Amino acid sequence: MKGSECFVQGYNAQAAVDADSQVIVAQQLTPNGSDMHQMVPLLNEIRKQNGRQAEEISADAGVLQ
Repeated sequence: MKGSECFVQGYNAQAAVDADSQVIVAQQLTPNGSDMHQMVPLLNEIRKQNGRQAEEISADAGVLQ
């Protein structure tokens, strides 16, 4: 991932949590520093892991780089 002055060995973690039970229902890791293109893959992972899609989601605006 790109740091402020160099490249950093790291990952960007995404997690989907059930609001009622506070249990992680899906997760993904990517070496991409930006969150901009992670929503759709995470929604697909929710459907794959749970057999149904989320009824409601919330997310931040992501980071533009």
